Amino acid sequence: QSGSSPPANSAPMTPARSARQPVAMTSLKPTAPLHTVLTTVAQNLKFHPSNAIVVIAMDNRSMTVRCIWRIDLWTSGGANEANGDWRDVWLAALQHACEQTLTSPARAIVLRYPDTDHPDVSTPETSVNAHLWRIAQDTVDAYVDHLETHIVSDKDLAVVREKLGPMVAGDREELERELAARNDAYRAEQIEIPVITPANTDAVIHQIRQILLAEGPIRPHDLALVSAGLSHIAMRDTVIHDLLASNPLCWSIASERLAEITRLTWPQARVATATVLAILRWQSGDDVRAGIAINVALQHDCQYALAALIWQVLRCGLNRHMWRRDLLAIDRHTFRYGSRP
Repeated sequence: QSGSSPPANSAPMTPARSARQPVAMTSLKPTAPLHTVLTTVAQNLKFHPSNAIVVIAMDNRSMTVRCIWRIDLWTSGGANEANGDWRDVWLAALQHACEQTLTSPARAIVLRYPDTDHPDVSTPETSVNAHLWRIAQDTVDAYVDHLETHIVSDKDLAVVREKLGPMVAGDREELERELAARNDAYRAEQIEIPVITPANTDAVIHQIRQILLAEGPIRPHDLALVSAGLSHIAMRDTVIHDLLASNPLCWSIASERLAEITRLTWPQARVATATVLAILRWQSGDDVRAGIAINVALQHDCQYALAALIWQVLRCGLNRHMWRRDLLAIDRHTFRYGSRP
């Protein structure tokens, strides 16, 4: 949800995707075999990670698993090559996740997953990720009372995949099929990106709020409307103002809807939806997933001003209540029209 510098990959852009997954009440014995550990990860994350470091945070007394989180390693040819601050941002994400999840007394299992998507990695990439793996072990070790580490092999993953089979519903291949099906739905229904004009702006803002607070699946038209609307700065800021003026339950509902929209929307619109998602996660007290969302936004546009601001706010630990109070003290008209009446 963190030596030699890696190849250039903002501040505030983050090269590595990261995610935290709360888990159902479960425990892992210190003597648990690696295959049992990998099965626990797959059943909770709903997919098998690739080219990533996974941390299982546990209570040191009861051995109960508190949460499982992942931070991706460098992949050559990816978008991360555009950011010269790649290493610093990756380290900040790693340390932030540790601070949020590894509270004493704690133990952790740290796993390094192989790059199953790019098995023939280059020597520089291998060197960079070996360096990051060492840093991850040292960083996590500083927060826990007991540390266990494993380097996962392709053979280990094959055993777990054979054991779980279709139980891992969120496996990468299935996610790709689901996304392809959504794209087919767009084409079948011939959904067009909404045209937003001064005449229909207030109506679209109202519709966006309704969509974000509704229940049920995200329809293609709803996805297009929210994505296009939040790409307009005045509409985005007004929606943020209206949501934060409501109650924390509304923030939670809207966060889950925005998370789904961010996953499904087209890449150009993802920066706006992920930024609003990060703000709602942060205001709900979920700093780790707020950081994950802002990382997604900055991966798509490292110059996006609001995302850069929120990244700095999360990094310096600004009080969320004061920030919301000051934001709501500004008249809604200012957000809607850019000036006071």
